[in-house]
Amino acid sequence: MPNSQGYQNYAVPRELSISVAIDSMGRPAVAYLEAPETGYNTVLNYWRSDMADSVKVTDTNNAQNDFATVSLAFVGTKPRVAALLSTDLSTYGMTYVSSPDDGTTWNTAVPLIQTENAYPFSTLAASATSDVVATHYNGSASAAAEDAGCSTDPVVVRTSNSGANFTGCTVPGGERNMNGALSSAFGASRINGKYVLVGHSKSSLADAGSGSGIIYYQDP
Repeated sequence: MPNSQGYQNYAVPRELSISVAIDSMGRPAVAYLEAPETGYNTVLNYWRSDMADSVKVTDTNNAQNDFATVSLAFVGTKPRVAALLSTDLSTYGMTYVSSPDDGTTWNTAVPLIQTENAYPFSTLAASATSDVVATHYNGSASAAAEDAGCSTDPVVVRTSNSGANFTGCTVPGGERNMNGALSSAFGASRINGKYVLVGHSKSSLADAGSGSGIIYYQDP
């Protein structure tokens, strides 16, 4: 894939910063976070297999992001990405960006709940009616976030209109302590349209107090 910043002839992605998905036409695509040659401006790029060049989605405005991750999903042929990526040096938080077309152009990035000490584990799931972003939460939330009920783990926020008015902060039942890798999807067949989230846990919720395991959550 091409380098978007002009200092090399191939992409230089950051660690934990590549996500692949396939659109409704069967075309594979990649979202990736590219490291700069100098400075701190990490760029979020999008590339599809039939595109000659990658498209810049957004960047960090030269803010240093020590941890970063990205998740790509499609609704039909329209991509959307969620990234642990921030232009604010004081906090880390999730950023969501959607495309109004096939990824040629992108809407303005939407900052989601600032979870301050979020770790680089996040996942985006998309359906025709809802996009859902989940990320691992660690540490104490800001007062505003705590007032909104956003101090539980994982943090889960949802939108029904491609980026405006994200709501909610967690899954029913509250604290799940998914402090590791996360994966999500919208179900088909028997659980058609149901949001599903799976995560690695190191809590007593996982395995009779042993402190490690996998937790599965499904919307009712």
